[in-house]
Amino acid sequence: MKKTRISLPPEERKEEILNTAERLFNEKGYNNVTVTDIINEIDVVKGTFYHYFKNKEEVKNILINRYLDKEIKNMTTILNNKALTTIDKIKEMVYEIISLMHREETLMHDVKNLDGEIFIKIICERIERFKPLIRQVLDEGIKNKIFKPIYEEETLVLLLMNLAVTIPFFFYTQPLWSETHENEVIKTMTHNLELSLGITRGTFDDISDNWKNYV
Repeated sequence: MKKTRISLPPEERKEEILNTAERLFNEKGYNNVTVTDIINEIDVVKGTFYHYFKNKEEVKNILINRYLDKEIKNMTTILNNKALTTIDKIKEMVYEIISLMHREETLMHDVKNLDGEIFIKIICERIERFKPLIRQVLDEGIKNKIFKPIYEEETLVLLLMNLAVTIPFFFYTQPLWSETHENEVIKTMTHNLELSLGITRGTFDDISDNWKNYV
């Protein structure tokens, strides 16, 4: 018996296509999913898909921006939380990156199926979007005499690279690491941050101890 196609308002239909594509990209990998796969999942014709999107790549780009928009929104909330110390803000930013990658059905959720091209594009976009946020937390720490970096601009770059690149890359390649190596990577990253910020060794040990709680 032929299924009755459900009529949806345009925005709901568009969102349904995006959510379905995101789930399939997670499950199968971007390169293994076709437009036909997407429309078959929600029982619509190809014309419906192309009414909203030029091609699969446009869907991918929208999903990347949606992921980053959510990440930046959450990061901004952390930075504007006056109940958090500057140190705690950095910790919470690290936990947020890890949590969003692993706990939510986003493009970064299932890293073993994550397409390399998508990963690189997210990283490049993230660097640009993170820079003003990292500048904000660094300036706050310097102003309050919490951070004492010797080289301020170099410290900005190091913070940016750790939060925007190193952590995501670590989880992207995590299946290749042993548990011992995992802990060494996280500890090295946190100790480098402490050294560059001019803060007490061990300040970020919480990250080394707790990061698995966010996976």
